[in-house]
Amino acid sequence: MKKSELRKLIREELLNEAKLPKNNSTIDVGGISVKITHAGKDNNYIGYSWKNDSGKERYEETPMSSHKNLKSLIKTIKDEMR
Repeated sequence: MKKSELRKLIREELLNEAKLPKNNSTIDVGGISVKITHAGKDNNYIGYSWKNDSGKERYEETPMSSHKNLKSLIKTIKDEMR
């Protein structure tokens, strides 16, 4: 197995085990800084914001119950960024 393949496997495993980010934190999604906030009456939503290609701030929310780990949240964010 090549080093690059091993690194990819390790990264995937870490994302599968990583917990959801804390309120008011920032994560990197494909080289873009994404600010995370907990939203909703009972903080049961994850809000995330980023600047798009034209520099405009974008904000979306997703139910916290839809995500078991960081990998799931990152996938949702990437889908929204397209």
